[in-house]
Amino acid sequence: MVLRERLSHILFHEKVGFLLLCLLWYISSAVTNTTSKSIFNELRCPVTLTFLQFGFVAFFSAVCLLFRKQFLGGTGIQKPSKYVLYTTLPLSIFQIGGHVFGSLATTKIPVSTVHTVKALSPLFTVLAYRFMFRHVYSAMTYFSLVPLTFGVTLACSFELSADIVGLLYALISTCIFVSQNIFGSKIFMEAKSHSTHTKKHYNKLNLLLYSSGVAFIVMIPVWLYQEGFAYLPEVGSPVFLNLIYNGLSHFFQNILAFTLLSIISPVAYSIASLIKRIFVIVVSIIWFQQATNFTQGSGIFLTAIGLWLYDRSKKGNLYESCKVKEFEKDALELEEQTMEDEKSYPSSGTQSPFYGKNFLPQITPRLDSVVPLISDSPMTPNSVYSNEGVTSSVSGNATPASVRQSTQNDFSNSNIHDRRSSYTFQLNNFKAPQPSRLWATETVPTLKI
Repeated sequence: MVLRERLSHILFHEKVGFLLLCLLWYISSAVTNTTSKSIFNELRCPVTLTFLQFGFVAFFSAVCLLFRKQFLGGTGIQKPSKYVLYTTLPLSIFQIGGHVFGSLATTKIPVSTVHTVKALSPLFTVLAYRFMFRHVYSAMTYFSLVPLTFGVTLACSFELSADIVGLLYALISTCIFVSQNIFGSKIFMEAKSHSTHTKKHYNKLNLLLYSSGVAFIVMIPVWLYQEGFAYLPEVGSPVFLNLIYNGLSHFFQNILAFTLLSIISPVAYSIASLIKRIFVIVVSIIWFQQATNFTQGSGIFLTAIGLWLYDRSKKGNLYESCKVKEFEKDALELEEQTMEDEKSYPSSGTQSPFYGKNFLPQITPRLDSVVPLISDSPMTPNSVYSNEGVTSSVSGNATPASVRQSTQNDFSNSNIHDRRSSYTFQLNNFKAPQPSRLWATETVPTLKI
């Protein structure tokens, strides 16, 4: 037990364990992308590869869960709830589209170019939130998009003349994954608000099982229509072995990503993901001995700088949003406490006998404190006041247009006490005296707004 706790402490809390997990994540991602390109060099089957990747992830997740329950006494395969099905079904559509177009792009252009184009995802994210949801970003965020866009343009300058279709597929894949990130969060929030199984939690393997399994099932008719069994390789062939390696590495890539996301902050995960993308680009260039000129190298470098600046700006925006959320939370708690204090006595905490009662017939509002706030009201100082002897009657159900303006040349010299005593209500009618000085405010109770 002590050894297990020590191992867990090393793997999940110390820097050595974090770096080890990141390195394994980078290697598995690089193996997945390089084996995918090797498979496409022998057999162009982008739909089949994507279909088998989802199947491998679901299969290995189920095997690990059964092994964990049988030999380690842990949680096995959990029964899916409506919440899981509601969230995984629409997200599987985005997953299928993004992976299929990414595979189509890999069949036509190098892996390094595909991942360089995918580095434009911050640009599409900012544009989508800015024009669709009116979200305002800082100047640092917009500034980071300049080297990012310029770097991707330089890195893809050679491929632009070679295969424009492959670049278009990569752009479509990037846009689909950006849409998944945007609408996926809304789907999760809506599902949580309607879910009745809020106390039931699913571990990482169960989430992988259901997300990949649903995508695998949904993709069956697409695979049968596009490619089908004719594109399945022979057992024992090099392509078949590459498919096995690709499925295993794709599974480890997903489970390591889930693990890292659960132990580090989203900002740290985004930085680790940035380094992973650069790692995959460099490994693919070395693995396939891709010729890279100075322009493309400069573009890749500028892309990395732009991604780093974007992550830094996102960290600052996250800090500001956290401060705003804390302020809103404190304000909401203060407002709720104030409402509770209004309903209760400060000493006993019981409900006040005056709460909820209408005191309009007993307390007369000061019209001179209300009328200045109504800019378009026809009620003027001369139209709402009258002499003590000559008054203007205003009905409770009368509209402002039906108020009759009273004219009086002689102001009353009565004292303040006489004017206050004339504020009386009789069957929804009241008499408003004319003050000796317009908009007088001293000694007369005013209406609090």
